[in-house]
Amino acid sequence: MAYGSVALAGGGSLLLGLMYLLVAVAQRVSPEAMARELPAALVGVNPARLGLGLIAGGVASWIVLLGPVRRALARIIPIRAESVVNAVALALLALLLGQSIGLGGLGPQGFVSLTGTLTVAQVMASELPLALLAIAGVGLGVRRRPRETWQRLGLGGLSWRQLGLTLLGVVALLAYEAVVSAVVARVSPELLENLTRATEQLYQGLAAPLAAVAVSLASGTAEEILFRGALQPRFGLLLTSFTFGVVHMQYGLLFALLTTGVVGVVLGLYRQRINTTSSIIIHVLYNLTLFLLAAGT
Repeated sequence: MAYGSVALAGGGSLLLGLMYLLVAVAQRVSPEAMARELPAALVGVNPARLGLGLIAGGVASWIVLLGPVRRALARIIPIRAESVVNAVALALLALLLGQSIGLGGLGPQGFVSLTGTLTVAQVMASELPLALLAIAGVGLGVRRRPRETWQRLGLGGLSWRQLGLTLLGVVALLAYEAVVSAVVARVSPELLENLTRATEQLYQGLAAPLAAVAVSLASGTAEEILFRGALQPRFGLLLTSFTFGVVHMQYGLLFALLTTGVVGVVLGLYRQRINTTSSIIIHVLYNLTLFLLAAGT
């Protein structure tokens, strides 16, 4: 049943990708007519890239269900090849990567045009299911009791020394963010200007301090429980960090990997050396600081 459900999801991604490829063909044959037919939010979308991404994700989600493929992957990443749960997680990961890479062609402004300005409710609705998916995925109520589930997710307390190291991680990541922004401003000021403008439009509804706190708590907690808590012990540090960077493609592929991807590596190291609670605190404070700094400028 699990394989069948994932296979259907992969088939849906494949069919949706083919539809976008048809749109791309129609745009090339009759661009003026298609411009009138498409909704305003989809005008900036690159349908060919999105279609190819969805098709690639759908096909890859089928391939990883094959036993020999998972046994080969188990030599590279710490998955259990015989596990149905791991197989489903791999397939869903393939679908997520395909969609994210396809949407990466939008660029920051195109992403804003597609999604509009975010609200607290939208962020909560998109982030909280990630935590629920992680908790269910590691087997709460099925294979693990609550205490075993929290241990599997790496959730626990911190000593004073670990808390100090955690706060040092926040400072280090903020300093790294400032350095990357300074380098991009010097190398490609237009890119940074476009990214800054699009980010301000995307998050302008979250500028109030309480909204920033709520969104930072939701996103930092949910994403860390999923990526560092549930996925990293099975997919490894590098693949998890790469995925974390790719799903933030609204910043553009290169910028996402240089910033969010590196942030993911640091958070993953804290997960390995301390626990997921430490990575949650870093993620929440990092996001909150960036929100407050943006609101103050």
